Amino acid sequence: MTSHDGPESVRSPTAAEQAVFERLERLAATEGSSAMLHSLATWLAETGRWHALFDVRLLEARLACGLPPSGDLAGIDRSIRDKLDEASLAACREAGWPLLDEGRPAAAWMYLRAAAEPAEVAARLERLLGREDLADRDELRTEIMQLALWEGIDPALGLRLVIEDHGTCNAITAYMQAVARLPAARRRPAADVLVDHLHGECIERGSHVDLSHLHSVLGIGRECTDRNRIAKALALADYGRGAPEDMLMPGEPPFTELAIASQKFFGAQLGQGVDAAVAYFEAQRDCSPDDAAPAEWLAILLWRIGRAKESLRILLSRTPGSDGFSTGLLPSIVDLAVAADDLPAVLHACRTWNDPVTFAAAVAAHQNFKSCQKLR
Repeated sequence: MTSHDGPESVRSPTAAEQAVFERLERLAATEGSSAMLHSLATWLAETGRWHALFDVRLLEARLACGLPPSGDLAGIDRSIRDKLDEASLAACREAGWPLLDEGRPAAAWMYLRAAAEPAEVAARLERLLGREDLADRDELRTEIMQLALWEGIDPALGLRLVIEDHGTCNAITAYMQAVARLPAARRRPAADVLVDHLHGECIERGSHVDLSHLHSVLGIGRECTDRNRIAKALALADYGRGAPEDMLMPGEPPFTELAIASQKFFGAQLGQGVDAAVAYFEAQRDCSPDDAAPAEWLAILLWRIGRAKESLRILLSRTPGSDGFSTGLLPSIVDLAVAADDLPAVLHACRTWNDPVTFAAAVAAHQNFKSCQKLR
């Protein structure tokens, strides 16, 4: 086995360590391999050699399953493989959590990515930042930033660190490269961070803001669903309306008039100018019938202002096989059908599309919804 615990793995053993080898040899001769490995694992845990402990736990698992300590595992019985997998996950946790607590998050993540909930890892990463007893604080922050962002453990935490250490421009770039690829629910907390930050810069503190940053954050802010963040995004759109018209770059349809469209989009979600906003986005859709984006953003707006039935109709109007909606900000057709209480429309569409799976899911969801209502 190859240890990864550092330089100690290649130096000559001390007298105390040499005694460990002698004890292991004695235990193997008198009590067997299992006792020897148990003693070794105890010593490795006591001395904080977590990588080596992981290797020993895998050895123990193989022997416990009647397998040789090394060699190919292809073709073994499924039940034995399941036991080995369970032991491997337990070993990952046993090695990973102490490594994290010692301030070695990158090393810990090698194990925890397979065996721990990202939310728990994220909480412990946040606590590490407050530890004053850990050395190499700059390196620690860098490791946490990279794991939080690029491994998707906690994108919001990663962006906060990027803003603090590298500024707004780098944070926006990090969002586009690392966060934008994640599902909507994972993107939203990171979008909140950027909206909070830019609002704080240009609205609360009155600092000069690069209009390219404003352009980016107005787009990212569409992810936000919290009313406080939507209000901040609206304030940023108002700020954009005050900029010289030729200085704020246009957005992609239906946000070509970026500041105006953003005002209407965010304002409607706060109950301001709802009908005018809907009419505006309907006009944008009608001007680009072959572009899916204007129709999708209209459906998103209608969903967020409580007009689920109209949002559903837009989804059902899309021809199967055509360019689909891509933001991930809309619920599924099944969830929209339940919210709109319009099961017949979805069932009719499923028959037309020859989609029995969505048909069955819609029927089941509707029945479950009705059952829940009766229990209330």
